[in-house]
This record gives sequence, structure tokens and C-alpha cells, in this order.
Amino acid sequence: SERKSQILIALSIPLPLPIMATPADSRAVKSLNNSEGSNRFVFKNFRERRNDTEIKVFRSLDKVKADPSQGSTFFKDCLVELRELNTAANFILFYEEMLPFVQTLPLVISQKELIFSKLVSGLQMKARFSLEAFLSLIAALSRDLLDSFIPFLPRVVNSLVT
Repeated sequence: SERKSQILIALSIPLPLPIMATPADSRAVKSLNNSEGSNRFVFKNFRERRNDTEIKVFRSLDKVKADPSQGSTFFKDCLVELRELNTAANFILFYEEMLPFVQTLPLVISQKELIFSKLVSGLQMKARFSLEAFLSLIAALSRDLLDSFIPFLPRVVNSLVT
């Protein structure tokens, strides 16, 4: 009798209309089904894809050295490495001009204004093939100068904005 009343209650409740696809459902992405079953592909919405994403930040930190080469500076090591990778004319000119000023850390510290002004002048759209190299060199210079680099930050930001 209780079972009959449950069935009657269930029959008296109107069935919901089929739910139409929403814009969020339309962004679902087909992906490989990892579970047991016959369907090879399943659709995942954005939240499921985001939860499945694994970001490993430490991979980008593998290249950062703790110390510069013996008797060298971070800036010189970076400059020599980038010279092998970058063949843009303006970067080669910068390399040849700066190499005598970056041999030792005391020399880099004493010539920091000259080095920085040349770096900032390299941040131009006409030198777009060397922009990544110049930005890497700015980071290397900041590692050599430490707290002495802080006064240069506004000039870096201004040159990047322009």
C-alpha cells in the first residue's frame, strides 16, 4: 500500500521539460574517456577541464642559476648565452659595445648607468627581434645589482609602456 502511494505521488508530479543546452554547455570540449566503458570520448565543461589542468611552475625555474660563473657576473653570462641565440643586428651591436664593461662585478656596478641606459634604448619596436633578449638582460642586471637596481625600475616601466 505504501508502494502504491509512492507510485501515485510520482505519477501526479509533472515531469520536468527537457533542459535546453546553455551557452556554458556549448563550450564543452571533447576529450578522451579514461573510465571503463564503450564511449571513447566524453565532453568536459570548462570547470572539469580547469580541474584537470596541472600547472608546474618549477619548470620555468630550472634555467635560473644560483651563482654566476667563476669570476663572472649574471649579466655577462646572460649576454654571452644570448649572443649565441640572437643574431639580430642591433643585439650584436649592443653585445660588442657592452662586453668590455661587464667582465667583473665591480665593473658592472661602476658602469651600471651606462649599461642600463643602453639596455633601455634597446627596448624599441624597431628592435622587436631582440626584445626578449633585452628583457632577459634587464633581469640579469637586476640580479647583479640587487638593491642598487631599485632606482632603475621606474625607467624600465616607462620604457616598456612606450
